[in-house]
This record gives sequence, structure tokens and C-alpha cells, in this order.
Amino acid sequence: MGPRIFLQMVLFFLPFILFGIYRIAITEAEQEGRKPWPIRALFGSGLGLALGGWLVLIVLDRVAGEPCYKPSEIVDGRIIPAQKIPCDAVPDTANEAIETGETTER
Repeated sequence: MGPRIFLQMVLFFLPFILFGIYRIAITEAEQEGRKPWPIRALFGSGLGLALGGWLVLIVLDRVAGEPCYKPSEIVDGRIIPAQKIPCDAVPDTANEAIETGETTER
């Protein structure tokens, strides 16, 4: 959980940091009389960082293996407490739940 939060914080602050670097570089280039950075390079680097961050989050989500949450239920007048179960055991559709005999009343 910790690395995921850290990665999301980095991905959140990265555009602000890169914009600050861009502003510093533009002012230095204007003071020295050079041409500022081209827009294509900035667009390409932003697109690359966005896609890279998206792929990293997909990989982290699949690797994490966090369990799914099964809410508490009332069955035959008894309260069955909430559980964390493997996501493979959770039915994807209502038909699968009916076939396996699971009840999820809300």
C-alpha cells in the first residue's frame, strides 16, 4: 500500500515540478536570446510520462493481490461478519452467484 501511495503522490506532483523546470528554462532561454523549447518535445514527454504512469499503476494493481471485501450478511437470523476473501472466489455476475449458492442481500 505504501509504494502505491508514494507513486500516486509522485504522479500528482510531477506536472507541477516539470512546469517549474519549463518556466525556469524558458526565462533563461529568453534572457540568453536562445529559442525556447519546442512544444512537440514537451507534448511527447508529457504523453510518455502519462502512459508510463498508467502502465505502472496497472502492473501494481495486478501484482498487489489485495483481497476483495465481502460485506456482512444476515442469513437465517444470524449475522455473518464481513470478510476479506481472495478475488478469485468472488463471482463476477449475479448468475455465477446463484449457481454457486452464494447470497448477497442488501
